[in-house]
This record gives sequence, C-alpha cells and structure tokens, in this order.
Amino acid sequence: MQQPHRQQPHPNNISARHLHSASRLRYDVLSGEWVLFVPKRFDPAKSYDFVTVPPQKVSATTCPFDDPQAAGNKAPHFWLPANQPLSQWRVQVLENKFPALEPLEAAGYSYVAGADDLPGYGYHDLLIMRDHKKTLGSYSEERVGEVFEAIQQRVHDVMRDTRIYYSALFQNQGPLAGASIAHSHLQMISLPVVPRHIRHELLHAASFYTKHHACFLCHEQTAHHAAARTLYRDAHAIVSASYTSREPFELMVIPRVHSASFETASPDVMHGVVRALHDALHTLEEHGMTDYNWYVHTAPFHGLRSTQQRSYHWYIRIVPRFTRIGVDAGFELGTGIQENPILPQDAIAALKAHKS
Repeated sequence: MQQPHRQQPHPNNISARHLHSASRLRYDVLSGEWVLFVPKRFDPAKSYDFVTVPPQKVSATTCPFDDPQAAGNKAPHFWLPANQPLSQWRVQVLENKFPALEPLEAAGYSYVAGADDLPGYGYHDLLIMRDHKKTLGSYSEERVGEVFEAIQQRVHDVMRDTRIYYSALFQNQGPLAGASIAHSHLQMISLPVVPRHIRHELLHAASFYTKHHACFLCHEQTAHHAAARTLYRDAHAIVSASYTSREPFELMVIPRVHSASFETASPDVMHGVVRALHDALHTLEEHGMTDYNWYVHTAPFHGLRSTQQRSYHWYIRIVPRFTRIGVDAGFELGTGIQENPILPQDAIAALKAHKS
C-alpha cells in the first residue's frame, strides 16, 4: 500500500509539549486499517474517572450457570476435573441453550440478490467456570489453566468435523462488554467459513513477511520502543499495547514462540500464555476496568499454505469497555478509522504506575 507523503515541519516551530500531544495516524499492518491517536484529549490526572462501572448484580439463586443442568441446559460435552463426578465440576463445556449455529443438516448453498447464502451449520459452545462471583482475573492461574485446557480439548473435538473452518473463542465480561449473564463464562462459535478479519490478517501478515522476511508479531516484540509498550514478559509470552492499539488500554497477549495456531500450542507455551492473560486481566480489574472483551485470533483449520504458517502468529486481544470513551460514533462508522485518545506507551505507563 502506498503511504502518504509526509512533509517534515521545521523543528523550530514545534515545542516538545506539542510533539507529545500532536495527533498521529498509524497504519495497522495486520488489519490494514488506520488508527488516529488524539493524545491531547487524554488527561493522565483524570485517566480513571471514566472507567468505574456499577457492578452487575445477579443472585446466585437465580443464576442459570450455577447449576447448568438444573437450569435446563443439556448435559456437558465434558467437564473438568475429568476424574471427578459431574457434581464436582470446576469447568463445564456444553452447548449453548440458545445457539447461534447448530450442527443440523439444512438446505444447501444458494446465491440470492448478489449474496452467498449458507445454512447456519456449526457449533456454539459455552465454557462455564463454577464460582459465581469470580472473574478470570480473580481466579488462580491454576484454574485459568484448567479453562484453557478445556478450550484446547473442545477445539480438537470440533476440528474433526471437516465442514468447520474456524472456531471463534471469546469472552464478554460485564454488561458494557455485552454479557447478558454475570456468571463468568467463555463462548466458542465454530463456523463453516473463515471470518473477514482473519482472512485480512493472513493476507497482510504474508505481505509483511514477503517484504521483511519476518513474522510481524515476532518483529513487534523487539521493535523500537517495544519496552515502553510492554506490561508483562516472561520466557513464553508477552503482554503489550500494540503500536496501533485501536481502543484505550487495549492489550495483546502474544506467545513468544512462533506458531500460527492456538490449538497446536505446547503445554509450556499455553502455561505462559495463561500466566500472561491472568496478569493482564488482574491488572485491568485492579484499575476498575471490570468490563472487557477478549478474543483469540488464530489460523483457520484448513487450507493454510506453508508461507502463511511462517507469517501468521496467533494471539489474544483484550479490549476494556468504558461508558464515555471507546464508543464508535460517526467518524469511526463513516471512515473505518478508529480514534484512540491514549497512546499505547501512555496506557502502559498508567497501568504500571499502580500495578500491585
């Protein structure tokens, strides 16, 4: 993509303060989209005034996930610990009671009014943690590891269906993130198509690899000023704010060992990713950011070329949700350009300043 010509202003006309607060347009290599940073709209002294959200209150006596089967849900696909009876479950994996997709045979492909029309074939699963009051950030690392063990197991189960090309794994935590039930749970929707976001990331990652002979996310970990954007790092995973973060306090959890696919991650890598994710969520929750979405971006199950194996790198993205910022308005909807008032290094500095 041809980059716009940038005329360099005379240095005598720009103060250091102006440089720090000047707006920046940054091109996101993976998505192919622009992000507009407007730091003059961010006051560090008031950075947390907008993140406090009244907690979601749901009685455990009426929660449909405290005892899923008593609430009318189907028997689970499996539960953990596997060597204990169902009454002792800590994690259940089961079909959503109101699935978006189902593994039912239906009318085949059609082409109507210039659009593809496919039957809604697929799977819509829930992964439910037992404790009604805890979030993923307040669970122990061991329990979060158990959740990811269940996720990998269910992904491997679904992959046996050759009609499924992609499993979208995500969590909506809190009402601002779209959660309709307060009890902490994850969702996995397995699709017969590859989502547009993933197709675009595969394309742009391959383009970067062709030009630079490197995976973009491997390169991102060692890029200039990467340390200022890093919240957590160990031998297996890193938590950082992307150079082109689209939302305030948005974080990425990136495994340090290159791999295109979540489901092939080794136990050591997955343990490192779990520690990193747990640290990131715990830090956000400590700062009052209790409403957030996180999701996994990984390679499709089928049709991945060898170059895409080398160029694509799976990751987790965490997006905190707020009441007064981070909402798409006319500019974002009309242009596709996301506006972010907080530079990534400033977001990380704010999080580190009060990290326990």
